[in-house]
Amino acid sequence: MPRPKPDEIIRHQIVFGEADRKILQSYNDSYMLSNMTGNLVKLLNDVSGVATVLAILSATGVLGAKFVFNVSPKALAQGAGDLVIAEFRQQYRAAVQERQTTREVAQERGSSVVGGLENLIEQALAPIFAITGGIDMPEIRRPGQ
Repeated sequence: MPRPKPDEIIRHQIVFGEADRKILQSYNDSYMLSNMTGNLVKLLNDVSGVATVLAILSATGVLGAKFVFNVSPKALAQGAGDLVIAEFRQQYRAAVQERQTTREVAQERGSSVVGGLENLIEQALAPIFAITGGIDMPEIRRPGQ
């Protein structure tokens, strides 16, 4: 049997006060944080996830030195997270040392016009070298050498 069409519409509205909004906002924030950290923990439980996170950190240079993190197949095959972290630390220390050496060489070369040009060229080509794995630049012979 068909129902008759309603002749009036009643609208119900729930209005939260300021205190209720704060409670719901804090619940929403904690729920989002719980989801994000839960996924991060799941990622870091796997050795390949740890290697991926460390590779992203090294590629972005967040830790102070950009480098390409190469994980040995031995560490991935054994599933040993401590080996992966040890390799990362070793490569990070080497990258920091290389960065310091590069900075010292750049400062030394910066005292001459030719050295300053070398520094400019290296900085301009650095993104290309990072992608291609680097190209050794020939030394420019200065007069009197």
